[in-house]
Amino acid sequence: MKDELAIQNGVECQSEDRLREACGVYALSASRPKPLIHMTTALASLQHRGEDGSGIAFYDKARCCTERYRSMGTVDKFADEHGESVLSKCTTAAIGHVRYATHGARSLIFVQPHMSGKSAAAIAFNGQVRASGTISDAENLMQRFDKFIRSQLSDRGAAVQELTKAERDEAYAAVVLQGNRIYAFRDQSGTRPLFMYEYEKADHNEVAVSSETCAFGTLNEGRVTEVEPGSLVIIENGQVVDRISTCSKACLCAFEGMYFSREDSLYKTGSFYDLRKAFGRRLAMTKGITSKQADAVIGVPQSGLAAALGFSAQSGIPLEFGLLKSRYDGRSFIKSDEKKRKDCVNAKLHVQKSAVRGKRVLVVDDTLVRGHTMRRIVALLRENGVSEVHVCIAAPPVFKACTKGIDTGRGDVLPAALNSIDEICSQIGADSLSFLTLDDIIGVMGNDICTACFTPVFK
Repeated sequence: MKDELAIQNGVECQSEDRLREACGVYALSASRPKPLIHMTTALASLQHRGEDGSGIAFYDKARCCTERYRSMGTVDKFADEHGESVLSKCTTAAIGHVRYATHGARSLIFVQPHMSGKSAAAIAFNGQVRASGTISDAENLMQRFDKFIRSQLSDRGAAVQELTKAERDEAYAAVVLQGNRIYAFRDQSGTRPLFMYEYEKADHNEVAVSSETCAFGTLNEGRVTEVEPGSLVIIENGQVVDRISTCSKACLCAFEGMYFSREDSLYKTGSFYDLRKAFGRRLAMTKGITSKQADAVIGVPQSGLAAALGFSAQSGIPLEFGLLKSRYDGRSFIKSDEKKRKDCVNAKLHVQKSAVRGKRVLVVDDTLVRGHTMRRIVALLRENGVSEVHVCIAAPPVFKACTKGIDTGRGDVLPAALNSIDEICSQIGADSLSFLTLDDIIGVMGNDICTACFTPVFK
């Protein structure tokens, strides 16, 4: 514990701020044993949510105990490090985690799942949980779960309500492995997503839980539902054995919709791809530019492409693949420090010269947070002969830091917190800069979203 506290206090972190995570969780319960390689496949589908570490905890029926394996880096590094001897192990219950270290800590100590000696359980969560005194965030949440296990015998509804109650600036979705049983729960705000996939056949049942539906695969035969805010689901032997709800309403992080969730993950009755196209259409309507004023629309790969497609369809301005992305240089947003983010941008983006040279270009991106990526993109386009660069962002300006699990950055690194839109436009070197408004976002997504980071501080 002393080593962990030392890291939190600045030995390996870049600031003394408490660690905050925006990670991915996955859990599987099956009526017959499955090899752990299935877990790595699912976690790889969530890799965009965190590249700093990955881990798996599973129930070993022969030994009647929980085993855990973790590694630094991506899921493929986990597979290389632990090899066939681990991936071929079979289990009927397992949980997994991919980690994104928002403040730069590099230690296996912080890689989940976290193990609890008291309850012989393992926990993995996505979001923000307060550390408390000498215990870490994961330990804090595990203690709340242990309390739930002890208190549920008297009043299960009250116990779940206490378990899923988020303190100020907290938001979390979690899975717990205890023996052959999996518990999945989500705090009452519903800011962090959590989904469940149920698959039933005559000879075999499975239930999977994930931060996003993309980890469930093709979804052709099973049933997908949302783990409701303020609820707890108990799963065993590939079946849901209990579900307890506090009847809370969701307030999903808008940033999940704009950037963080993968395009093919389900969003309401469609997908995040459909949502981002709708953002692009709304942006084109508010921008009001026609083909007489611009020659091409280009999207910033990967997460800006859907919005660019919607913008092009609404405005009638042709869509061009003017920016190409190297595979695989990772997501610059989830790099742990500024130098790595800048190096990542320089390495991963290239200009398709024949598509943009001599043209007036509209660059559409999903968000503008710190501004490093867009500044480099504008410079690259000008270096390759683009005559005008107009930047259109399919989100509002980010005015302040998220405190519920997304590393938008502190206020002193957020351009919108310190500058006007015209000043930001000048800083990134564009000819013009446009954003969606909060009303635009609510018009597309509805009122059941968290937009705190898009709300100006003075309001």
